[in-house]
Amino acid sequence: MTFSLSSTDLADSAAMARSMPRLAAAVLETSRDDSRDRLGDHRFRLDLLTGTYGDAASHLEQSRAPQIARDPRPAVRALHVQYGIHARAKEAAARTGRPYAETFADAFRATFSRLDDPTSALVARAMLVAPSAVANDLRWATPDLTGRTEIVLNEALTLLDVYSAVQASREFAGLPQALIAADEQRRYVIEPNLPVRTTDGATVCAIVVRPRAARRASTPPSRRRS
Repeated sequence: MTFSLSSTDLADSAAMARSMPRLAAAVLETSRDDSRDRLGDHRFRLDLLTGTYGDAASHLEQSRAPQIARDPRPAVRALHVQYGIHARAKEAAARTGRPYAETFADAFRATFSRLDDPTSALVARAMLVAPSAVANDLRWATPDLTGRTEIVLNEALTLLDVYSAVQASREFAGLPQALIAADEQRRYVIEPNLPVRTTDGATVCAIVVRPRAARRASTPPSRRRS
């Protein structure tokens, strides 16, 4: 199975903004009448690129559920959560006409209110990755189209997966920082710049972080030296 794509389609960011949704729609069309779900985790990324944001959120949850059932560790529960927030925010913005920044904040708070502390920390770290760092992955995901005008399915899926991540990170760039800080204040008591004496008589500054739910417990606080 091949799809039309040329070096012109990948010439610059403007060209890719036009060609990637077209390519995503073509890939989705090939699986429309296929009883097997060969797209799996790729499907929600294609939905994002074609602007079917409600479908993206639904397909992401459908793919996450069996993975979490098999392995409920925080790293698995945190996987791709930022894209679910993005998809729900885009759907709400399109449906209500509200600014994306507002619907993103709503989707963020609703999602993080359901996450435990370890999972929320992993999702927050993923959301704070700079878009430029994500965009660097496009270099290896972009196939060599020298003398070619078509790519095969695996090449298309790799390229679309990475481009979808880049596009999402660019759209919500700058929005998570304040929301994550507020969520951390809700979860933790954070005491910065506390002096701590070391065994050799020196003094260093530490940040003491206590879970708010554990304030009544007798366990000692965790300390991060800076």
